[in-house]
Amino acid sequence: MSLSSIVFPRGACSWLPHFGLALLTMLLVAGCQPEVVVTEVKQVELTVTSEPAGAEVTVDGAPRSYATPFTLSVDQEGHMLEFRLEGHRTTWRRVPPGAENQDIAVRLEPASAVVYLDSVPTGTSLTLDGVRIGQTPVFVPEVKL
Repeated sequence: MSLSSIVFPRGACSWLPHFGLALLTMLLVAGCQPEVVVTEVKQVELTVTSEPAGAEVTVDGAPRSYATPFTLSVDQEGHMLEFRLEGHRTTWRRVPPGAENQDIAVRLEPASAVVYLDSVPTGTSLTLDGVRIGQTPVFVPEVKL
């Protein structure tokens, strides 16, 4: 895959990036001479898996997402992958610039919360999943969501 870009001589037309394609056309017609540079962009393969499978993965925050497991071809510019799965903590992995083909395996941890329970009057006996956890007021350190 090739990427074409237009490079203007240093100082000439330096304000161009702040304006649009219409101005570029007018400048070309007016004689502002660009130099065309063709740059090769190397593609790499990412093989992405998660435990459990089925996580939704977005790349660089783009609206398109993928479900694990999958293989994706990307450029070597560096990327951020975000993993989401209901009932699990969101996890991120960074693919550094210049990376080669690689396997990205992520273990998603179950989501949990700290819960504080109180009652009026206090002293109510509490159970969670059939296990007595105490009387109100009480902190429950890790409740899976």
